Amino acid sequence: MIYDLASNDTATEVKQYVLQTIRMLAEDDPQLEESVLRIIKSDKRLNNYSVLNPRGLSTAIRRHFTKSHSGSGSLVSLQEINSSVVKRGVVDILWSKEEGISELVSLGIFTSGLTSFMSSETEETDEEPMSAGIELTVLGNQLRPFVFFNGQGELMGHVWSGTASDRTTAYQALTMLQDHLELLRLGSGFIVELELKGAVALDLAGKIEISLWGRTADSVVEKCAGIFLSGSMKVDTSFVRSQIEFTVTMEPQLKLESDLDFSSNMKCCLKFSQVDVLLKHNIYKIERIVGSKHKLRIAKYKRSTIPGDFNESHCEHLVLSMPARRNAVPIQQYPFRSNCQNEFSTWRKFWSQLAIAGKELGLLITDEQIDEIKANVHTIDFKQAEEEEKLNRHDVMANVHIFANQCKKAA
Repeated sequence: MIYDLASNDTATEVKQYVLQTIRMLAEDDPQLEESVLRIIKSDKRLNNYSVLNPRGLSTAIRRHFTKSHSGSGSLVSLQEINSSVVKRGVVDILWSKEEGISELVSLGIFTSGLTSFMSSETEETDEEPMSAGIELTVLGNQLRPFVFFNGQGELMGHVWSGTASDRTTAYQALTMLQDHLELLRLGSGFIVELELKGAVALDLAGKIEISLWGRTADSVVEKCAGIFLSGSMKVDTSFVRSQIEFTVTMEPQLKLESDLDFSSNMKCCLKFSQVDVLLKHNIYKIERIVGSKHKLRIAKYKRSTIPGDFNESHCEHLVLSMPARRNAVPIQQYPFRSNCQNEFSTWRKFWSQLAIAGKELGLLITDEQIDEIKANVHTIDFKQAEEEEKLNRHDVMANVHIFANQCKKAA
């Protein structure tokens, strides 16, 4: 499968999907990561920019929104793209424990017959009926698929009427997550009562705005969840009553945003993001002595923020149109690999890679400009990015600064 990446097959989306899937699986498997790196480094046909440079829009990413000793929650997104259109996409919310992996919610998006809007091929192919919809599975129960439209007539009807131009809820649910009660007899003879309850609220919504005049389309799909856990441990005797209670709350949220410009050459920007999640953990200790006024209550509050993230390939999907200068390819139209994090080590690698790739692709970057890029690697000042945008957009160095600034804003 890895060696297929170096083949002359023109199915770039399949190669991109395979490459992204291997990277996603290797993140949680050190043995697999070591094996893949060993294979790539041992063969020059694989260990080069041409093979490892993603040219497609398909993605396969995984993000963890919580980790603990009892388990961990993760988000998995798989997007299969065909002719710049999502052919099929899946977003799963998983809970992993030592016993296995449980699927909490799975959202699937499917389309057919929409590639004719984006494809420039003139060959006659079997026309598929235009349709799009979503599939939803909650706690292992699959709901009936919801179809947005069937046929071009229904599609244009939604466009002209502005359907879902405001945030529209497609699914809401409130389900019991846990309900556990257990009695434990201690060695001293006392009985401890353990109780644990949990609930989760789900909200799936989205909106889309299409401008026929400006020939643009912007869409947002939001998957929000509210998780609440409450537990207690009680010891009730004839002379003392003692108990410990705790509550845990969090509200993870996912966003899948797409910006489309089809005024001339099709330009698309896809962004899969996870917002910052505030985890609240409250602990209460309550103690009473029977027959007296003694009452003790101690509270401890913990707040921790799980930092948000977005797919690393966002910058690869960012395709901006700029006037071409002679036969040069504008730098912003080439998908450079970067994780778009504001770390100097990452940016040094990004700038060096940009300089080398630009020289190989003949982007009118001279040796003097490459030396200037390398000299500025350790003294990058992103506060001057807006001033750099005022420079001539045909200037190669200005394009480099603008692209770096856009990556920083996306992060």
